[in-house]
Amino acid sequence: MSRPPLVTFDSNILVYAAQPGDPRQDAALEMLRLATGGRCVLTLQALGEFFFAATRKRLATRPEAAAQVRRWLTVFPSPAAASSTAVVAAMDAVVEGRLAYWDALLLATAAEAGCRAAISENMGDGAALGSIRVVPAFAGQSISPAARALL
Repeated sequence: MSRPPLVTFDSNILVYAAQPGDPRQDAALEMLRLATGGRCVLTLQALGEFFFAATRKRLATRPEAAAQVRRWLTVFPSPAAASSTAVVAAMDAVVEGRLAYWDALLLATAAEAGCRAAISENMGDGAALGSIRVVPAFAGQSISPAARALL
């Protein structure tokens, strides 16, 4: 019996992994490497946000960014797509003033996929939506102890 996925990554981790010269790049790449093997689900939203950010910031050309997304879809082959239930949960969190919409949608989507934690740099340590909680990605330029424990 396969174990359920444990974590997902916010798009900022994917962007740092592709950003040469960023002091967090090595840690982001290491997190992604440690997450292989079925314990991580990437959301289609995070992959789309990566593509947009990488091309807008000129970290990659459109073909290069698309190729990177395709590689991640090979490494993490079962991406999670937002459902109507996730959209409603995200809107409810926004109405309640708990989260920004795109953060809430990523969390709701990952929770439906069975994730227990989302590793993020900017969502706020300890934020939660349903059964999923946010864990800080970095401690300085290294992987945070909380993120490392999950990976």
